[in-house]
Amino acid sequence: LPLPNLRVVRGTQVYDGKFAIFVMLNYNTNSSHALRQLRFTQLTEILSGGVYIEKNDKLCHMDTIDWRDIVRDPGAEIVVKDNGRSCPPCHEVCKGRCWGPGPEDCQTLTKTICAPQCNGHCFGPDPNQCCHDECAGGCSGPQDTDCFACR
Repeated sequence: LPLPNLRVVRGTQVYDGKFAIFVMLNYNTNSSHALRQLRFTQLTEILSGGVYIEKNDKLCHMDTIDWRDIVRDPGAEIVVKDNGRSCPPCHEVCKGRCWGPGPEDCQTLTKTICAPQCNGHCFGPDPNQCCHDECAGGCSGPQDTDCFACR
């Protein structure tokens, strides 16, 4: 399910009152048809709601995503379990965080790598690498014109 340009999920409508992304039971036991990868390689923020990804027998790399780096609300529910078991590892350049096995499939971290001075998003680990307060989904520099998306 490639959505290579999806950067922000705003979560204005959520499933079951709490999930902005919900993926479940995407396989057919009697055939080879199944969801194998999401490849949301540009997804860096879910503004409202959590994540539920369960019982997708062939879906790989869901446990290699740092969903806390993507979900804005620290109290949002994140359920990721019982998905693909025979999955290839992340490419070594991804340091264990990826949407797929290739070097182009690395997850872009925009929150968990930030210095404490940054207000939620950054483009690097140093205190002078904070995103502007109006940015959603991260940034490429400190100016409001460097935002990947606006709040």
